[in-house]
Amino acid sequence: MREIDAVSRVVDANVNRFRDGLRVIEDTLRFARGNRLYAPVRRLRGDFARLFAGRRGMLVASRASDKDPGRASGQKKHADIDELFRANFARCSEALRVLEEYARLRGANLPSTAELKKIRFRLYGIEKKSLSAKK
Repeated sequence: MREIDAVSRVVDANVNRFRDGLRVIEDTLRFARGNRLYAPVRRLRGDFARLFAGRRGMLVASRASDKDPGRASGQKKHADIDELFRANFARCSEALRVLEEYARLRGANLPSTAELKKIRFRLYGIEKKSLSAKK
């Protein structure tokens, strides 16, 4: 596999991981907790999508999920909504860290590490507020 394809696959997986995790957080805040903090999560999701908007075609073209050796691995069951909620914050921050590291590669056609870091710190702020808010 060419390096550019490998980078694109890693980036695609982590963009999807972040978006999926953020959607779980947004829906949990909005529907399970009735918490208005879902609105900043929605804005964060939109801002993140804009960072990668011009790259979606390239990322989707590099996707080879049928060849992913980890696709069949089982996922942990969560004890309750709180555990699921916390796990998705961790999922999002881990995905952002991977994207930041890959953005440091020479010639990477990715948003800057500064842009990704800004998104990550916004996520941390939302996490702190939402975990300390009443359910």
